[in-house]
Amino acid sequence: MASHLKDKNVIPEYFGKVFWANLNNGFNAVSYLLISVILINNQKETLYGQFIILVSVFSVLSLVSITGIRATVLRALAQGYDKTYLAAAKFSLKFSIIGVVVLCAAGSYYYFCQDKYFGRILLLSILCFPFFSVLNIWEHALKGKARFRLSACLTLIKVTFQLVYVFVITYSTNSLLLFFLGYVILEAAFNIVCFLYVKQKIIGNDNLDKGWKNQSYTMTFLDLSSAIFGKADILIMGVFINPSTVAAYTIIMKINDFFYMVIKNTFLAFLPEFYIKEIKTNLLIKPVLFVVLLSITASIFIGVPVRIAYGEYVGNIAGYSRIYLLALPLYFISTVSNHYLIKTKQNASIFRNKLIAISVTVLLYFVLIPKYGITGGIISSFVYFAIESICNMLSIGRLTHRMEPPGPRKGN
Repeated sequence: MASHLKDKNVIPEYFGKVFWANLNNGFNAVSYLLISVILINNQKETLYGQFIILVSVFSVLSLVSITGIRATVLRALAQGYDKTYLAAAKFSLKFSIIGVVVLCAAGSYYYFCQDKYFGRILLLSILCFPFFSVLNIWEHALKGKARFRLSACLTLIKVTFQLVYVFVITYSTNSLLLFFLGYVILEAAFNIVCFLYVKQKIIGNDNLDKGWKNQSYTMTFLDLSSAIFGKADILIMGVFINPSTVAAYTIIMKINDFFYMVIKNTFLAFLPEFYIKEIKTNLLIKPVLFVVLLSITASIFIGVPVRIAYGEYVGNIAGYSRIYLLALPLYFISTVSNHYLIKTKQNASIFRNKLIAISVTVLLYFVLIPKYGITGGIISSFVYFAIESICNMLSIGRLTHRMEPPGPRKGN
């Protein structure tokens, strides 16, 4: 009876955590979309595109700070190794100096040889970079401690400040310098405050995880694959085409990210059971059919909310959004198959499959984006999910074959 009551209490508690975790991600997703809505409706798509390019530069450059510490801190604090929080932050801050040097070199090059204005922005953003790229581990620490509600509330405060700032700047000036610097300064300042808060109020012991550094390096490689897939297309588009195209492409990605997030977070709710129980292939048929139906339905009706949000600009993005939504089933298959490989500890297969998918995708980015623009980026994304899904399924097939008991010998 006690066990039954315990199970009844655990289920609502678990879904409560999933709710707050999803709300946290939702605040970030909605804030990005609202920034685009504010700028596009004020006919500042070029400014928005330039802003996205600069944010992408920061995101990619953050990798030198060993961003894998985020996942490591989450895991370590969940297991009670609280001291890892400070050790990882100090370690990552040292590596962030490399990013500062790169920003300084790039800013100096642009200032003296290319575009003085762009170079000035890069040089002035140097001091924000370490705090922007490293101290955001406070959010992962709170997740590790299962403080999802607190994390969501702090995120809401942060995005509210940023949206108010964006709104004021949009209606008062066209300055990319003020727009970008104000945004990253707010982000960096909020990271400092939250990092210190977690240090004082949440960290409670001096236990240090021994293997945190090695795992951080490994997780950084996975971050690299995500950064390449999520940012390389934007940077290539910015170099070979123009900021206005980057703006339209980013809006398409952000709109579709909402549906991809729903798929990811819905699967997250069943992940513990997925890891524990034996899952038969036929049980996945209904979820796959549901995702197919969702992608078709969303692609039919997506034009209505897009038209409301972006007005006349809708013609550039509604059609592309419909096409990209059709990749949802491939994303679902790649997600489920990835977690199956994690469940069975097939680390080499995960590494190899991601490397193959990323390599082909980046090659397609360079070939297709300069020639076909947004269409080239969308085709490349389709190919990424398709290759990863196929490679994962082949790996699962080989694993299943090895696990099958040998059949009876002929002649017996």
